[in-house]
Amino acid sequence: AESKWCMFWKTVPSQAVGGVGPLGRTGHTLVSHGGRGWLFGGACDRGSSKLLHDLWAFSYVGRSWAEVRLAPGTQPSPRWGHTAVVVGGRMVVFGGFDGSQSLNDMFEFDFATGRFQPRYGCGRLPPLVAGHAAVAHGGALYVF
Repeated sequence: AESKWCMFWKTVPSQAVGGVGPLGRTGHTLVSHGGRGWLFGGACDRGSSKLLHDLWAFSYVGRSWAEVRLAPGTQPSPRWGHTAVVVGGRMVVFGGFDGSQSLNDMFEFDFATGRFQPRYGCGRLPPLVAGHAAVAHGGALYVF
């Protein structure tokens, strides 16, 4: 039997907190957790290409953006083409491109504490990747 479905596209107006929202960008990630969408990183082209490592939270109920203030030096380096997935109460950011090379580093953002922490594996390092896809399942992160 053939399955049919229909998708409706609608622009949802939003209110930026303090009149400011995230810059338009490409190569960013957006995950959903705790009634919010969490946007991280990417690249914007406002006259000159700029890599970003900012974090924004979008309230689905309030339809408003708020920039998440991070302690300097705690967030991942600026990047685009990375992946982000939610595992438990954390957002895991992996890989991407920093403007000169692909990356294979991993960071976790703890939604409860509002802090990023680098994560280091054991054994063989994963390959340098950008523009990849990732999914979390059963406590493991699968990257393709």
